[in-house]
Amino acid sequence: MTLAKLGLVQYLNPTLQFLLAVVVFREPFGLLHAVAFGLIWAALAIYSAAALRQDRARRKNVTALGTSGMH
Repeated sequence: MTLAKLGLVQYLNPTLQFLLAVVVFREPFGLLHAVAFGLIWAALAIYSAAALRQDRARRKNVTALGTSGMH
């Protein structure tokens, strides 16, 4: 598992705790909370997309180097 994937998975536990607090325990959740929550997950989406793009480029380069050495 890459560190990027591990980092994303580590956000699942706090998110599940948050959902439990809001849905089950009726903790207050206002507009500012919603904006902050959305911004955090938007940043994670941007980070994850960049990490996936880098991983694909790295794999493509490794594959290209591996096949070019066979000629």
